Amino acid sequence: MEKRLESVAVSSYVFFMEIHPIHDDKTRVWGAMQRSIIVRGAILLAVSSFVFSVRYSDVTRAWRAFAASAADRIAASWAQMRGPHALAAGIEFFVRSRLVGMGEADIGKLWVAAWEDARNRSLRKAGGELAWQFIGPSNIAGRIRSLALDPSDPRRIYAGSATGGVFRTTDGGALWQALMDDAPSLSIGAIAVDHKNPSILFAGTGEATVPLSRAAAAPVFSGVGVLRSSDGGTTWTVLPWPAPTSAVSRIVLHPVSSDTLLVATRQGLWKSTNSGDSWVNVLAGVVTDVAYAEDDPATVFAAIGNDFGDPRNGVYRSDAGGRAFTWKKLSDNFPAADSIGRLLLATTPAAPGLLLALAARPITEDNFRALLRSTDRGERWERITTNLPFDFPQGQAFYNFCIAVSPVDPNLVFVGGVEVYRSTDGGSSFTRMTFANQVVHVDQHALVFDASGDILYAANDGGVFRTGDRGMTWKRLDSSLATVQFYRIIADPTFPGLFYGGTQDNGSMRLTTPSNVWRIIRGDVDGGDIQSDGVNLYAMVTTSIYPARSTDGGRTWAALHEGLGSGNRPNWLQPLRIHPADRNRIYTATQYVFEAKDAASPTGPTPWRAISPDLTTASGVFESVVSALAVAPSNSACMYAVTGDGRAHRTDNLLSPSPLWTDISHGLPSRWISDIAVHALDDGKAVAVCSGFGTGHVFLTHDGGASWEDVSGNLPDIPVNAVVFAGDNIVVGTDLGVWVSSGNCSWERFGTGLPNVIVYDLAIDGRNRLVAATHGRGAWILEIPTGFSLPPAPPRHVHVEIRSPVRLSEGRVLPLTVTTDKPSDIVVTLFDYAGRKAKSMNVTAAGAGAQRIEFPLEGVGSGVFFVHVRTQHGQTWGKTLLLP
Repeated sequence: MEKRLESVAVSSYVFFMEIHPIHDDKTRVWGAMQRSIIVRGAILLAVSSFVFSVRYSDVTRAWRAFAASAADRIAASWAQMRGPHALAAGIEFFVRSRLVGMGEADIGKLWVAAWEDARNRSLRKAGGELAWQFIGPSNIAGRIRSLALDPSDPRRIYAGSATGGVFRTTDGGALWQALMDDAPSLSIGAIAVDHKNPSILFAGTGEATVPLSRAAAAPVFSGVGVLRSSDGGTTWTVLPWPAPTSAVSRIVLHPVSSDTLLVATRQGLWKSTNSGDSWVNVLAGVVTDVAYAEDDPATVFAAIGNDFGDPRNGVYRSDAGGRAFTWKKLSDNFPAADSIGRLLLATTPAAPGLLLALAARPITEDNFRALLRSTDRGERWERITTNLPFDFPQGQAFYNFCIAVSPVDPNLVFVGGVEVYRSTDGGSSFTRMTFANQVVHVDQHALVFDASGDILYAANDGGVFRTGDRGMTWKRLDSSLATVQFYRIIADPTFPGLFYGGTQDNGSMRLTTPSNVWRIIRGDVDGGDIQSDGVNLYAMVTTSIYPARSTDGGRTWAALHEGLGSGNRPNWLQPLRIHPADRNRIYTATQYVFEAKDAASPTGPTPWRAISPDLTTASGVFESVVSALAVAPSNSACMYAVTGDGRAHRTDNLLSPSPLWTDISHGLPSRWISDIAVHALDDGKAVAVCSGFGTGHVFLTHDGGASWEDVSGNLPDIPVNAVVFAGDNIVVGTDLGVWVSSGNCSWERFGTGLPNVIVYDLAIDGRNRLVAATHGRGAWILEIPTGFSLPPAPPRHVHVEIRSPVRLSEGRVLPLTVTTDKPSDIVVTLFDYAGRKAKSMNVTAAGAGAQRIEFPLEGVGSGVFFVHVRTQHGQTWGKTLLLP
């Protein structure tokens, strides 16, 4: 019988393979397989039942086993193709691109300082009557990190997104509402609802994901501590926080006194007894989880799970009643501390003495280590012998790793890695319940039961999902859960209202307005740059250096790999461009610029050919890549190329067989250059924008790069990711929204209504509308009136140039140059990131022009500092980073 069943499955699989060639993304494979199974499965089930006289349930079971094994095989080959920690590359890119030229620095702390700077200066918004409009996706969701259920109303659910804030549903997930678009941090690591007063919420900010690039860097999207709402999320208060940044894994409230909070963070375990108005650290280390004993609030369990391995890693217990903490490490039969990384805990009221620990391996392996069980409050651990695959997190347990136990059945345990697994015997055996994005998206971050134990919610890179039958079937809950993380966006040059974008773990998407329904047209992986000539589409996947072309609107794709191969250094967001005057020429770049001709021909383009030398300076390092390309709209022979190591080049004979490139880097800082834009009417006018901190971020040239002017002016010291010209105005997308300037160093927020979110890309469509691709709140559009222009900026009577960073070990002096247009006394004052005055000095009777000042730093420690310069005729602000 088994062989007969196997033959049924295999024959259908062979038939499927003959008509559905494997593409380079798993969504298309599984979408095609699912359609094949649905259409042919019914036929095969009927035929097999008749021919082999087998029961329907037996054939169904065989199909499920076959689908699981096939999913495993495809997932394994997919993981091998991408390499270890491949999914983490986007995290690495975010951190490292912001650290170029800075050495070791806490980028989270710098981001908070920039936000404080922008808020304190209360900058007005240009075009205040212009309002941003959300254009989706509202039918596809992005990464959700945390979930919390209202104990008084199971249909009221809160979801915390990685970079989009808190969302609320009051109807069980049919519709969601964004609650905190104006908060200082939209990165939510944990949510808690007050069980005594469900209108009170706590949101812990900062995604507690380790930065793979540098252990000393801040978490990927740092937070500002804990926020509290007393009206169900309508308004939020930023609570005092004892550290410059935060990365929160869990918030739990005392079972009796809900004014008492415990917050697990990468900076330790924090306790508050007054609803978050003050805090004390009660356990040092990377605390990844915390829980009260189900039957005794005097007992607290905490997990230290440093991803890199640490002698302190393990489970701790305190029985001191919460008034004080005396911790005992529960190590009896527990794995050695240096053999484990991330560590999670689970308890259940169905068995108050039960404590489960889910342990990962350290970051070098980053897979499943062990599932452990204790029935005596952790005094002794039992290592459960389980069939749970050691690689179910697929090398990224720091990222997708979670556990939940039913509140009514202690034997019902779910764990999440890339997929969701279920055990009905307390963890001894597990069954895989989800299959490569077939309904449930991959990369699980949270699993939460409702109080009845009948419903389980899963949060992952595709939003929120629900099952009411122990994982047998699932329902998507992503309608209006607007959390997609865009990397790139374009407007189709031919069809107004048609947009394309590349996203984190939701592939490449297409939107046709006014429906606001987005469709995934290429894969469920990370979609990068995408281009359209009105007929052909070209798209990048961030895990591959090979572009692909579609001639049928994205239904099928062919890889354009010929000519690209070994020896190339691809950027995570590798640039891709179509020549604006010749759609038969397309361009991409590694450390070289590549061109392919005949791109629009039915047979496809010629092989890629390098048309530049290596344009970078530091071979083999992360930043030695071409980060952006721009062809001048007014000059088809002119192209600019910028790099991650602070270089810029220009060619004026792009269309020749061997273009000549001129280095135009002089005047640009040693930072990651994110983007470059060329004016529509003048190929000599271009703007390059930079990531990182401590230098200018926007540089303008009027002479083709022979000289650059820093026009950052009063723009906060914040990474800039994208730039476009809107007429003569310069518009930039930053880690703090969208800003606009006429190029005269005066910057203002552009429009109203855009969430306080990272903007990775900008585009102008054929209707003169500005489109913003946010990393966490989807895509937005702003109608720019014809002839829109900014009011003239007030005259600048004083300007300051400040060295940053400065190493105190190399001399306790801060060099700065103050330029004034009139003679005046000069007062220079140094403030720390909290706004406290650190030091001041006077320069009397200074003349007009540039004055070089060496500001003494005796008694000043390391960190981020604001520099205020005041004369009798004006004042200005600057910023510097002081390193030890």
